[in-house]
Amino acid sequence: MRITQSMLTARSLNDLQRSATDMAATSQQVSSGKRISQPSDDAIGTGDALRYRDQLSGLAQYRDNAASATSWVSATDSAVQQVSDISQRVRELALSGANGTMDASARQAVATEIGQLINAAKDALNAKSGDAYVFAGTATTPPFDTTTTPPDDTSHDDGKPVIRSLGPGVSVRVDTPGSTFEGLLATMRSLQTHFQSGTPADLAAVSSTDLGNLDAAADTLSGTFATVGATQNRIDAADARLSDAQTTVTNLLSGVEDTDYATALTTLASQQAGYTAALKSTAAVIQPSLLDYLTS
Repeated sequence: MRITQSMLTARSLNDLQRSATDMAATSQQVSSGKRISQPSDDAIGTGDALRYRDQLSGLAQYRDNAASATSWVSATDSAVQQVSDISQRVRELALSGANGTMDASARQAVATEIGQLINAAKDALNAKSGDAYVFAGTATTPPFDTTTTPPDDTSHDDGKPVIRSLGPGVSVRVDTPGSTFEGLLATMRSLQTHFQSGTPADLAAVSSTDLGNLDAAADTLSGTFATVGATQNRIDAADARLSDAQTTVTNLLSGVEDTDYATALTTLASQQAGYTAALKSTAAVIQPSLLDYLTS
């Protein structure tokens, strides 16, 4: 087969174009920091990168759930603390009036303050995390009413649990039913009624019944605190695992699609040298023709 000048020229130009294309691709990797800019760069790597991105998306959602759970539990803890403080104040009032030395005016003042404290407790129990009432279950209305007459101290939560998913097969209940506090509210209301009446039998009931019920309600509050604390510990542990998993998958993704600068720069230098050599070779192959002389 006869090798013509035009064939040599075409082959040299093709080799030169291929070298320029390879050099441009490597230069793109260096400037962008990404080894894969399109699926054709590495089909297997592209598949791995898509899988890792899906995993990171799922992990981000689980961490969002953990943040939501923390916000809910934090609001719960703050509200329960307020109710505990109110309960302690009611107990102080009950003890001060249980000795029977108060006059009618003082007893009415105590009854009035207890009524205000009951409303304050119900306001605290209508706490929200975002747009959700933390003691209402999944209901969208406040669990406690402070406006009706006669007073309504029952919880209007729907009894449905609020669950947050923190990973595959890992979930945590974050809500505390408002009904947990009905006993405390009933005891405080009983104290208010007994001080308003002020009969010897009512004042005796303060010592014989109400204070004991108040102590029992305090035990319930302590149990609620413990549950809330344990829930927060579970959330923190799950979030720490999710953070570790995010770091691991992010590193795997980086290993697949990010540029190895040491390798890329070495390759680019080699390609630049090869391209320079190809230019010289092509210049030698493409010899001047008679037409060049005639038109010069």
